[in-house]
Amino acid sequence: MRTHYTDLLYSLKTKTQKDGYFFLLVEHYSTLDPLMSFRVLHYIMRILDRYIKDAQNKNKEVLPLPYVFPMIYYNGKIAYTGERFWFALFGEYKTQMQAIFNESLPLFDGNTHYLDSRYTEETQIWMDISRKTHR
Repeated sequence: MRTHYTDLLYSLKTKTQKDGYFFLLVEHYSTLDPLMSFRVLHYIMRILDRYIKDAQNKNKEVLPLPYVFPMIYYNGKIAYTGERFWFALFGEYKTQMQAIFNESLPLFDGNTHYLDSRYTEETQIWMDISRKTHR
């Protein structure tokens, strides 16, 4: 029996000598995985988590985090038609989830009672309720 490697992670240096990774995910499926884009995101988070833990164990600077470039090699029997844009997995909330990840993270500061101005009146009401119940 031969050993097969299907997920490969290469560490590299960028042109500016920053840490980076090239992640090759080789899929051997005859059926499409509708959660493929989520799985790739999960793998990226695991790679970054490992990087952070390794840096902390070696007392190295953690930030900036390295660049992780994922590449999916699909060799199914039919053309790949699965969703490649992972925000689309949230259906009608795609735009809201994309905003959460593309803008600064939503923040409610319990010390100053600051709430990002982009939130609706309904969100403000829930935050007020939360403040009153957690005193």
